[in-house]
Amino acid sequence: MKPVPIKIHALDGLVCPECGKSMNKSAAADGGNTEPWTGDISLCYECGAICLYDRELQLVKPTEEELKSIRNDSETWFFIGACQQAIHQKRLRIITEEEE
Repeated sequence: MKPVPIKIHALDGLVCPECGKSMNKSAAADGGNTEPWTGDISLCYECGAICLYDRELQLVKPTEEELKSIRNDSETWFFIGACQQAIHQKRLRIITEEEE
């Protein structure tokens, strides 16, 4: 199956709050706006940790309440699980439009 190109938004100075890996790109799972907003979910491309963008658009670990809310959205939770599995198996590859 051929990878589907997605739009990428360049970021600067963000790190995963779980593993410390530099996070320099964001992409929208639905193909929409790639620029992150407060409360948006992000997954670390290295360790698969679930992160959220705070008011200053820095990545933070979700609180237990936020994580519960994410888990209650079954479609989102399923998608996160599939992405985490691909990350852990090193099968997830983001293809930019330039690489198409």
